[in-house]
Amino acid sequence: RGKLIELLRKDNITEEDIRKYFDNNSGIKITDTILPIIVALINARLWQRNAENTTLKLQWQVEWLTHDILWLQNNIEIRNLYQWILEVDKNGKILFVNQLILDNSGYTKEELIGQNMNIFSSGVHPGSFWKNFWQKITSGKEWYGEICNMSSSTFFIHLFPNSIML
Repeated sequence: RGKLIELLRKDNITEEDIRKYFDNNSGIKITDTILPIIVALINARLWQRNAENTTLKLQWQVEWLTHDILWLQNNIEIRNLYQWILEVDKNGKILFVNQLILDNSGYTKEELIGQNMNIFSSGVHPGSFWKNFWQKITSGKEWYGEICNMSSSTFFIHLFPNSIML
C-alpha cells in the first residue's frame, strides 16, 4: 500500500511504473491490453488532482490579490484626504491633482491641469532647491523636505511631505 501511495504522488505514471508495481507487490499480472487503460485512468485522476490543487491555489491567490487591491484602494482614499497628490510629467506639466490640492490652493482643476507645477512657486526656494528636487525624483529616489508654495490668492502653503517620488 505504501508503494502505491508513493507511485500516486508522481505527476505522471508510465506503463512501466504500473507493470513494476503490480509485478513486485501484488502478484497480479497485467496484460498488455489492459495496461494502457489503467495508465490512462490513473493519469486522468492525477490530472484532476493537480487541476483541483491548481484551482485551489488560484482561488487563494485571487483572494489575496483582491485583499491587496482593496487595501491599496483604501490607502489611496485615505492619502487623498490628508496628502497633496500631484501627478506631473518629467517636464513638470501637471497631469492630475487630488481634491485636497484644490481645497488648499484655491485653484480649480481646470486651472491646474496642463500647467507647469511652478504655478505654485512662492519664490521662497532658490533655483538650487528645485534643481536638487528634480534630480532626486527623476532618478527614482525619494525626496524629503519642506516646500513653501503659494495659493491662487497669494497665501503661503507649507507642505511637509513624507516623501516625493516620480
